[in-house]
Amino acid sequence: MVKKKRTLKSLRAGWSSRAAIELRKNATKAERVFRIKLLDAGFLKHRFQKIFKNDDHIFIADFFLSKYRIAIEIDGGYHFTQTQIMKDAERERIIMSFREVRGILRLTNEQAISIDPARLHEIITGMNKNECLCLY
Repeated sequence: MVKKKRTLKSLRAGWSSRAAIELRKNATKAERVFRIKLLDAGFLKHRFQKIFKNDDHIFIADFFLSKYRIAIEIDGGYHFTQTQIMKDAERERIIMSFREVRGILRLTNEQAISIDPARLHEIITGMNKNECLCLY
């Protein structure tokens, strides 16, 4: 039997899939509650821990609404440090370069837990193309 050569690309692909599975298993309270809010808002088809990858980057968005082509990020406290703000800006730029993404919505953990489903529906359906909307 010939052993298949493992390339860096195949190793990275395997890592991203395993990482997404682990993130799904270990969802935060905000992610679990927000998933219910998405369903209550009428977004029945969504991906949790959606992988975006190209030759240079691998990103896992918390949620992805393929019909609207919107990635949703729920940000914990560490996202408010100056270093992380700069990393998040670069991450947004790269995620927006994927043709399947037309927008990004960012919420804090507290907003994800407390947002009214009707308001969430209004925000998502009202987003403009190429918009990165941060609610905090």
